[in-house]
Amino acid sequence: HCSRATIYRHAGGRAALIESVLATTSAPVLAAIRATVADLTGPDRAQTAIIETLRALRGDRVIRQFLRPDNLIGATPTVLSSPAVHAVAADLVGVDPDDPADARFLIRSVLALLLWPAEPDEEARSAESIVAGVFRRDPGTDDDGAHPRQQGQLGGDPRCAGVALGGRGLVL
Repeated sequence: HCSRATIYRHAGGRAALIESVLATTSAPVLAAIRATVADLTGPDRAQTAIIETLRALRGDRVIRQFLRPDNLIGATPTVLSSPAVHAVAADLVGVDPDDPADARFLIRSVLALLLWPAEPDEEARSAESIVAGVFRRDPGTDDDGAHPRQQGQLGGDPRCAGVALGGRGLVL
């Protein structure tokens, strides 16, 4: 029987332990989500990835332990600062992996939905609003596509991505 401090020291600290456990337990979950979104692109991929991520995280026995409010809130700084989590979020949703603002926005939004679940219809509408914050219609064209900032066409403040949520309060 080891103390918590001994385990943290052996693992390289609390953040390293959390990241290691999440990486190990999330591998099959991520593989299933990737398979679901593999043939999708743009906003369709993003919305499907968000809904499937919520479903898969809630359905996994080990990951559910991290989703208890006290655990999730305590782990949020680690999750938000993790390059691995940013890369996974960008990959699943299909956004620029070099844009940490979009990845953090997606992560915060999914965490909010995990902490405060909604009915499936409302959750789908929330996912649509989240996607609208990341994928916007490019001014001057009629097609939906990658966020204009990814194409170097938007010089605005990346923290404004949450404005598209229409007051739903999903940005923490």
